Amino acid sequence: MKSKPTEQEVQWEKKLFQETPDFNFTENVMKEIEHVEMEHGEQEPVITDHGKRMRQRKRRRIISAAAACILLAGSVTVWTQPKLKHQVLSMFSPFWQQEDEIFKNEKEMSEWTWYGDYLRSKPLGLIQYPKIKVEDKGYSFEVKQVQFDGSRMIITVVEKGPDGKLLQAPLEAPLDEGGITVTDLLGNKVAKEARSGGDPSNLAHYVFLFEDDIPDTVVVKNEADHITISTEDKETGKSGREKVDLDWKFQFKVDTRKGKEMAVNQTIKDAAYTTKDGLEFELGRLIRTVNGIRLDMNITPNAEMISKLGPEWWRDIRMWYHFETDDADDSLSYIGDRINYSRAKVEGRLFNPKQHSLWWSDTPDNVNLPPDTKKLRFVLDGYSLPVQEEAEVTIQLEQGGETNKAMLKDNGDQISFTKYTYQKDEETKENELRMDMEGILKNDLGSPDDWTALDGTGKEYKVEFRGGVGTYKDDLQKTMDMEVLIMGFPADAKQITMKRKTINKMITDVDWSVDLPSYTTLPWEKAGQQ
Repeated sequence: MKSKPTEQEVQWEKKLFQETPDFNFTENVMKEIEHVEMEHGEQEPVITDHGKRMRQRKRRRIISAAAACILLAGSVTVWTQPKLKHQVLSMFSPFWQQEDEIFKNEKEMSEWTWYGDYLRSKPLGLIQYPKIKVEDKGYSFEVKQVQFDGSRMIITVVEKGPDGKLLQAPLEAPLDEGGITVTDLLGNKVAKEARSGGDPSNLAHYVFLFEDDIPDTVVVKNEADHITISTEDKETGKSGREKVDLDWKFQFKVDTRKGKEMAVNQTIKDAAYTTKDGLEFELGRLIRTVNGIRLDMNITPNAEMISKLGPEWWRDIRMWYHFETDDADDSLSYIGDRINYSRAKVEGRLFNPKQHSLWWSDTPDNVNLPPDTKKLRFVLDGYSLPVQEEAEVTIQLEQGGETNKAMLKDNGDQISFTKYTYQKDEETKENELRMDMEGILKNDLGSPDDWTALDGTGKEYKVEFRGGVGTYKDDLQKTMDMEVLIMGFPADAKQITMKRKTINKMITDVDWSVDLPSYTTLPWEKAGQQ
């Protein structure tokens, strides 16, 4: 009895016999099966002096025969050649790529960071399902979906431990070491690692930004031999990270041709600006895709400024800006790492130590900056970065927990240290000096590593901050219930010196705007997208 045809077979039959193939059907078939070897009998190869030429002619005959079988013999050849079947059906995506059930649950997926991108990408064929799952020592890694366009690639995964619980960024450390890579077929990197905000759903993601020339096929590969997992000390409750050696190696390919077709990639020329402090910003290019607008730039300090910066200044620099249009009814989009600004949805950074230059890429959320916005103008509002400039103040520790309310005045900051107390640390049993901090800040307070405390002999002590900083007025910030903690500081000390070694200097004295390239048509609108 003849078995009932599957849904895939029905779709294939419709495509092959009930619809007229488009004009480049044969060309597509030839390209797709170029590297597929046809199965044949056990006949020994004929070896002659012209063996190479005969093999080439034989290969051409095999490929031609394969194409002829597809076009004339229907599904017989396709369904008896599993690998060929997979290749040919890929041209009619998504018939052979079955979507994971998790993406059909709209209620659950509504919290997913990339849900909007998913809804926009799916009708355009910008999603693939590689069906990759690796497991070792009870730890599993499964690729659920790959989204791509002419700007970026989002690899959506589920990562679990032996207890079935989700892992927190297990490939984060190996990623820095080149664990997951996106390359061309020759192994050359074609995408840079990027970062995005946390995902409230049960899905994790890895983000890559494509470089200038995207090949038709990219290879996603993981060669990391370990992961890092979150740990917690049962006695102290302190959290940490622990290395686990295991094999999560995998590899799969992604056809990016549709993604390239659905993008407008434009070079920005003669768009550079140098600040008074000697930091140069230069816009490089603008990429519009159905999922947003990506803006690339290079940031380079001059020689004098380099001498004042730490070796990892590029990790700590922050920038904020906004976009304007000629339409007065359009609301402005404020992007950046600053209060009242929206963080970019995707951010990329890559430092070139030889040139002391930072490549920076921002892709704001599609809602904040729709990709069809015309006549865009980029306006820089400010930036901050750590500069090695010292400032200090000595505070007198008076009786009754009072101080002389000495104030640190530096680069527009005014910070006073008022009341103090001593407490015993529950773990170390050491003295812990706590001082209230009150201040109005023009610059970022910085991290505890930017500060140090000294006693009367000049001995240094590490500091910690407790509390927060909120908005005040006119680009200023104000401390909120802020304390500084100094562990092990002598209880009989009469004074303490607070020194700031590095200042996260906030620069708002900038004057730079650039009219960005516009467009005439958008490829995804031609494909029926709004």
